[in-house]
Amino acid sequence: INIGQTELLPQGALGKLSNEPSVSIIVPTYNEENNIEACLRSLRALEYSTYEIIVSDGGSKDRTVELAKPFADKIIVDSFLPEGWIGKNWGCHLGVQEATGQLLLFTDADTTHTRGSLRKAVKVMQQKNAALVSMIPFQQMERWWEKIIPIYFFLSFLVIGGKKRVNDPNKKDSFMAVGQYLLFSREAYNKIGGHVNIKGSIVEDYAFARVVKTLLGSLYLMDNHRLVSARMYPDSVSQCWVGWKKCLYAGLRITPGRGIIFIVFFVLWALFAPFTIILTIFFGSWITITIMSISYCLYSLILAHYWNSRGQKSLITYLCYPLLLILSLIHI
Repeated sequence: INIGQTELLPQGALGKLSNEPSVSIIVPTYNEENNIEACLRSLRALEYSTYEIIVSDGGSKDRTVELAKPFADKIIVDSFLPEGWIGKNWGCHLGVQEATGQLLLFTDADTTHTRGSLRKAVKVMQQKNAALVSMIPFQQMERWWEKIIPIYFFLSFLVIGGKKRVNDPNKKDSFMAVGQYLLFSREAYNKIGGHVNIKGSIVEDYAFARVVKTLLGSLYLMDNHRLVSARMYPDSVSQCWVGWKKCLYAGLRITPGRGIIFIVFFVLWALFAPFTIILTIFFGSWITITIMSISYCLYSLILAHYWNSRGQKSLITYLCYPLLLILSLIHI
């Protein structure tokens, strides 16, 4: 399905933006009728000179395709999934076949984009000469089960050793990208073999980051500054647990040993600190109680500081993180 659409640009913008590289924005979908209109509406309003929006649908049973028609330039509907492929990766691969842009942006249907987000990301890519630019979208959290999201992102942060390490081309064992926003130069995408190279990976973002960092050494994880936002698991607690469980199992297989050690250490610290406080109240000294209480508060402050600009603030997460960790471990 090809749908012509005039891009929404501020008056007089074409002259100023003529040197910007063209971008193909590829949105893989499957039963996304609750998200797709808001996502595409925000993409259609981007302040950027030359871009196209390609929706690659895996055969949705709901109104996803119908709702996408007024906003997309091209819609691909293909429910066939070749052996060895993950559905999202196949959808992105099909989207690339129809793409004409010099740059490729893969973004999820649960994201919304500010008008200047694409221009900012492209500028960062050019300044850093990066093959892949990614960011963590600002995470919206409304339901109680969504409060676990900051902890998972924080553990990922510990694994990679921080953004500075990810962006250092010499630190080959530190890599991270977020599938909700992956901006490739087309040359780099083709050079690493595109989605064909990671076709069976559930955590395609992590797999891409590893390949780009290893082969090209030009990965850049940028700050979000609320340029893009997302809400990952709004529908149910089971959706949240299943989603994170799949990512955890797949991610650990390609995580360096150093990162796994960091995760184990901080999880144990988070779990044992509150129980130690309770035990020391009955059996310990005031000095021990004070030390353990400071330890508990320190973890809360570190978590809050990390999450401050990355997502919706949550006192439940900061104060009740041991309980959230226990719940997640039970479901895993």
